[in-house]
Amino acid sequence: MCTSSMVMFLITGGQEFNMEGPDVPVVAAPGSDIILPCSIKPKASEQSHVSAVDMEVKWSRTDLNSAVVHHYMDKIDKNEDQDPSYRGRTALFKEELQYGNTSLLLKNVKVSDGGQYTCQVDSAHQKDHVSVLLKVEGIGGAPEITVLGTDSGGVLLQCDSKGWWPVPELQWLDSEGAEVRAGVTESCEDGEGFYVRRSLTAHSSDTNTYICRVKWGQNVMEEKIDITGNLHYWKTSLRFNVEGPDTVFAAPGSDIVLPCSIKPTMSAVDMEVKWSRQDLGDILVHHYMNNSDKNDGQMPSYRGRTALFIEQLQYGNTSLLLKNVEVSDGGQYTCRVDSAKWDGQVRVLLKIEGESVGRTPEITVLGTASGGVLLQCDSKGWWPVPELQWLDSKGVEVPAGVKESCEDGEGFYVRRRLTAHSSDTNTYIFLISSLSVSGVSHIKFQFTRTKQLIIK
Repeated sequence: MCTSSMVMFLITGGQEFNMEGPDVPVVAAPGSDIILPCSIKPKASEQSHVSAVDMEVKWSRTDLNSAVVHHYMDKIDKNEDQDPSYRGRTALFKEELQYGNTSLLLKNVKVSDGGQYTCQVDSAHQKDHVSVLLKVEGIGGAPEITVLGTDSGGVLLQCDSKGWWPVPELQWLDSEGAEVRAGVTESCEDGEGFYVRRSLTAHSSDTNTYICRVKWGQNVMEEKIDITGNLHYWKTSLRFNVEGPDTVFAAPGSDIVLPCSIKPTMSAVDMEVKWSRQDLGDILVHHYMNNSDKNDGQMPSYRGRTALFIEQLQYGNTSLLLKNVEVSDGGQYTCRVDSAKWDGQVRVLLKIEGESVGRTPEITVLGTASGGVLLQCDSKGWWPVPELQWLDSKGVEVPAGVKESCEDGEGFYVRRRLTAHSSDTNTYIFLISSLSVSGVSHIKFQFTRTKQLIIK
């Protein structure tokens, strides 16, 4: 009886096994589900299979410092240390473990999954492993040609194709199949494979036909484009977006740029560019048309203070230079760009911030009121609205009228009245102070001007 028990133990718990895996790489396409084969076979020829249910099965990436891909132990998955990129994408065939099948199911294959894997199986008496090479190969999509604009007297073309693995070869050919000089091939990797791109400046030729070809191994895909016709049409009929920031900040007296450009990049030399004030009924700020400025209808307050960057128009830069910013310049601007076949616009808000120090206050005697002298003090050219105070000779604030302010082209005009009565000194001081905090350096700035009046 004892001998019989020992024999049964050797068959179920101590049976020796061999590991088996594929002799050739496993090939998968990005996004597919694949199986990495691995199994254990009994060494004893009289046994048909050996169970791996009670064994430990660990899949790891040999080329990634043995990062855990999937771990099975004590009859359950133990994936606490699993590489995050494999979470939710791996599984063993639990019902097949009893037959020695320790293969791994890998779902939604990524480009980064390509590499060397190890399948290791441990029993109470034996440990062994086998290597499996996974190659991720993807046949990408057909190339797509986009007309970006004009460049160096030709048409700027861009060819894109995605979903490839590994990186394919990208060529530009003429109508005869001869390769033409083009830009550098750009490539980037995403979850679906490699995305490749190459640009070409196409010039007029006998056929005006250009071919973008992408190939890897025996897989070849092509796309053609014909640029026959007047090249000026391509310069002026392309669709574009007009882009710019939501808000620009400026201080009074400074020179600033209101950014505006057209995307994709193309020349705006032959286009119409119009800057206007949307909050003032679209009144004209700057106008460019027929390769020159056309500012006859320009708002007078902008005369001599605006300019485009003429040398930058060929690169799609339609920004506006505004010199010697005034308080009244603050508001909503519209940058509109028109070609013969397309147009677009963007709005840019200009906010005036910073300190503008006004003029010395002026005190006027208006007459008498309530047994005293009615005084009025005025000052202009301030930004923002300053603090207004009437003080006695000791510097103590005295009750005064309501502070009045209004905005003009030079800043804020401020005013405050006082009914002055006889005192020991009969001296009154009008004080204007401006206190602001810079949003950049957080340094406080204070300016004070005073005007004294002695009542006789």
